[in-house]
Amino acid sequence: MTRLPAIVSLVAAVLLNFLSVSPSSAESEAQSWNSQPAGMQSSDARVAALLKQLTLDEKIKLMSGTKDEMHVPGIERLHIPELKFSDGPVGVRCWGKSTAYPCGAMLAATWDKELSYEIGQALGRDCRARGVHVLLGPGVDLYRVAQCGRNFEYFGEDPYLSARIAVPWIKGVQDQGVATSVKHFAANDQETLRDSVNTIVDERRLHEICLPPFKAAVEEANAATVMAAYNKVNGHWCTANKYLLDDVLRKKWDYKGVLMSDWGAVHECLGPLTAGCDLEMGRTVHYTPDNIKKYLQEGKVTQDQIDEHVRRILNMTVSMGFMDRPQEDKSIPANDPASAAVALKVAREGLVLLKNDKDFLPLDRTKVNKVVVLGPNASPAVIGGGGSSEVGPFDNLSLLDAMKASCGERIAVTHVPFEKDQKQILNAEQEAAIRGADVVVASVGFSQQTEYEGKDRPYDLPSDQIDLLQKIALLSKKVVVVLNCGGNVGMNAWIKGAPALLHAWYPGQNGNKAVAEAVFGELNPSGRLPDTFEEKWEDSPACKNFPGDAANGGTVKYDEGIFIGYRAENGKRTAPRFPFGYGLSYSKFAFENLKVEPAGTDSRGKTDRFTVSVDVKNTSSRDGAVVAQLYVMPSDTKSPVARPAKELKGFERVELKAGESKTIVMKLDSGSFAYYDVDKHDWVTPAGAYSVGIGSSCRDMACNSVVQL
Repeated sequence: MTRLPAIVSLVAAVLLNFLSVSPSSAESEAQSWNSQPAGMQSSDARVAALLKQLTLDEKIKLMSGTKDEMHVPGIERLHIPELKFSDGPVGVRCWGKSTAYPCGAMLAATWDKELSYEIGQALGRDCRARGVHVLLGPGVDLYRVAQCGRNFEYFGEDPYLSARIAVPWIKGVQDQGVATSVKHFAANDQETLRDSVNTIVDERRLHEICLPPFKAAVEEANAATVMAAYNKVNGHWCTANKYLLDDVLRKKWDYKGVLMSDWGAVHECLGPLTAGCDLEMGRTVHYTPDNIKKYLQEGKVTQDQIDEHVRRILNMTVSMGFMDRPQEDKSIPANDPASAAVALKVAREGLVLLKNDKDFLPLDRTKVNKVVVLGPNASPAVIGGGGSSEVGPFDNLSLLDAMKASCGERIAVTHVPFEKDQKQILNAEQEAAIRGADVVVASVGFSQQTEYEGKDRPYDLPSDQIDLLQKIALLSKKVVVVLNCGGNVGMNAWIKGAPALLHAWYPGQNGNKAVAEAVFGELNPSGRLPDTFEEKWEDSPACKNFPGDAANGGTVKYDEGIFIGYRAENGKRTAPRFPFGYGLSYSKFAFENLKVEPAGTDSRGKTDRFTVSVDVKNTSSRDGAVVAQLYVMPSDTKSPVARPAKELKGFERVELKAGESKTIVMKLDSGSFAYYDVDKHDWVTPAGAYSVGIGSSCRDMACNSVVQL
C-alpha cells in the first residue's frame, strides 16, 4: 500500500486527532447507533479518513479477535479504540459480578414490549459501568423442541412475538451507547451436534419462521452486529453461507452493520471472507495476515472486499461514539439498584400460573401456619441456565429464603433437603411435616448443570424428581409445584398430584421473591406462555426430526415446514396441555366490542391496512393484567399453499384495576396476511376473506371479525 507523503500524513493525523476529541457532554449522553455529535464530520467521512491511513496489516488486525477472545484490537496511532465484548443475553457475564436477569423465555412470557426496552436500557447501563462496547445478544433463534439446551435464552416459538420483544431490547441497549449482536444467524435451534449439524430447511420455513426476528432486528432496531451461527444451513456453514449472509442479509435487507462469527464458527478463511463475514471471533485462527495476503495475491479476494469489511467495523466504532468518549461510565454503579429492580419486574410479569385447581392459590396467609419447602431447586438458588449466559450475581435469593421472608416469624417453614440421584426416601419426621403442612412448595426442574449451552436436555424431569413428586402427592393434597426450565417438560407422571403449578423459568437473582408473592397473592400472575406445551414428546411436530442423523454427519431436517408449535394445531393434532399464549390469573377478564376498520389502501385502491380495537374489562374484584392477543386466520381465501389455521399478528399487555375497562388499539397491514412464495422469492398476500380474532391464548378466541382483502 503506497504511503502518503509525510506532510499529508501529518495534516491527516492532526485532523483525525481533532475529530476524535470527546465533546464535553459525551460521558453523560449516549450516542445512538448511526448518529453523530452535532458539528462533527459525518461518520462516512471520518471512516473514509481512517480507512485511507490504515495499512493492510492494520486492516487485517481489525478483522479478528484477540487472544483473550473478548476484545477486537484497536489501532493506537489512529486513536481507534480496542473494543471490549461481553456475553450477555441475561446479564453482563464476562467482567466480574453483575446483575443476573431472568432468562429470555421469561421476558418473552411477559409479552411486555415496554419492559423489554427497560431491560435493554438496564443491560446497556451495566455494560457502560464495565466499559463494554459490544453485548452479545439478544438470542432470537426459536423454540422448536422443548429439549434445546438454549431455549431459556430465546423469546419463544413465534417469530412475531420474538421480533416484538427483540426490537425494543436492542434499542434499549444501543440507546445507552452499547452495540448489540443479534444471534445466532440462522436456524440454530438445537445444541446437539451444533458445531457440525447441517440444518435442511426450505425457503418458506426460513422466511416465515426462522428469519423474521433477525429481519426486524436489523431493519427496525438497526442492530449494530449480527452473529453467524455454528451450524450449516442447507449444506453451507452459516459463517460462509452466501445465501444467508449476502443474498438475504446484505441485499434483501440492506444491512450495513457488522457481521461476525460465533466463537470458533469460522472453519476456513476464503469462504467467510467472500460471503460477507467481517469479523472472526473470538481469536484469530483463519483471518490471518498470511491467509488473507495469499488470497489477495491470487486474486481470490480483492482489496475492495477487505476495505468493505473494515469499513463496516470502523463505521460501528465511529457511529456508536466509541472514539468520542470513554466507554466506561464511572457514574453508574456496578451493583445498580435500578438494574435489580428491572430484574424483579421481569420476574413478576413473566411468572406463569399454569394450573390452579379450585382456586387453590392464592393462599390466605392468616390461615396458613405450616409450610414445607422441598425439591432440588429450593436451595441453593437456581437463577439461570448454564453456558455463556451464566452470570455471577451480586445477590442470589433462593426460593427457600424467599418463602421464609414472605412467611415471617408467625408461619413455620420446614425445609426437606433433597438427596440427588437417590430414591426419595423420606423419614418419619419429614413425612409428618408434609402431612401436617398447609402447603407444600416443591421446587423442581433443571439447572445450570442440566440445561445449558452445548447440550440438549432431556424431555422429562430427572427420575429422582419424579419420584419425589409422586411421593409427596401421596402425603398431601396441598402441593404447589414450582418449575424451573426453559420450556416444557413431561408432566404426565406427576401433574395430577399438584393442584397448582407455577412456571418460574429461570427467574434471575431476585426472581424467587415473585414466586413467594404469587403464592400468597401479593402478586397476581400475568405471564403467558411464549411456547406450546404438548402433553407428550410424541405430540411435537418436530419429534420425528430431532436431533438428526449423527451417522450421516449430523443432518437435521425441518420436515415439519412452517407447521411448528401452535401453527401445527389444525384440528387433527392432539390438543396441547397448555397452548401458546396461555396463562392463568387470579382475576377474570372479558373482551368485547371488537372493531376492525379500514385504515388505508394499496396502489390499486384496495384496502390493505386496518385498525383493530377491542374493549378489555377486568370483571373481578382483584387488580390484574391480561395479554390481548390478535390472530389472523384465513377464511375463504383461496391460497395456493397450505397455511396455518391462525397466526399471531398483534398483542398488548393491559393492566386493569378491579372492574376497570380499557380500549386497546392494534394495527394490521398487508404483511399481516401474507405468506412467503418460494417461486417469487417474496411475500404474497392473497385476496379473499380473513378472520381476525382476539383472545387470551391461541385457543381462546373471545371475539372475531371478518375482513376482505
